[in-house]
Amino acid sequence: YTLNLLLESNNYDSLPAKNGEDAIKLLSNLEEIPDIIISDIMMPKMDGYEFFRVISNNPHWNRIPFLFLTARTTPKEIRFGKLLGVDDYLTKPFDERDLLAILSGRIARNKRINALNDKIDESFSTSNLKIDLSIEGQREIYICLFLAFWDDKFGPELKQSFPEEDIFPIPLDV
Repeated sequence: YTLNLLLESNNYDSLPAKNGEDAIKLLSNLEEIPDIIISDIMMPKMDGYEFFRVISNNPHWNRIPFLFLTARTTPKEIRFGKLLGVDDYLTKPFDERDLLAILSGRIARNKRINALNDKIDESFSTSNLKIDLSIEGQREIYICLFLAFWDDKFGPELKQSFPEEDIFPIPLDV
């Protein structure tokens, strides 16, 4: 019973790759990022640790939930995988229900986060904010709104600002 068959029989589309290098090439050619990445640790060419490093260092891919599904079962190896920052670690042999529960939970959580971010982005971009604080004799006041997303590795990413004009006394691209 292969992993692909298990996934497809539970209504998941899978894009298999033989190793980390092939997976990187596959990801690079996709129009949409996948909902989750499942990787073994022991693979030829590029092992799972290196593959995870590449994924987590790429701002387009580092938000994809990442699961190690591996025969590496010692507490030290499991701890190391978790210290790297993978979202989950499942050891072989595994109960299919455990894998399906992980997939369902991680994908649902990521979809909720993305929906919230989209809603915030939409609210921010469609709001028609007009501010008039002109009081005679008062200094000029800057009121700015920023929509930013935080990434644990790369820090804040400025998505949008109001006003959009380039009138800020400080640069926004720092």
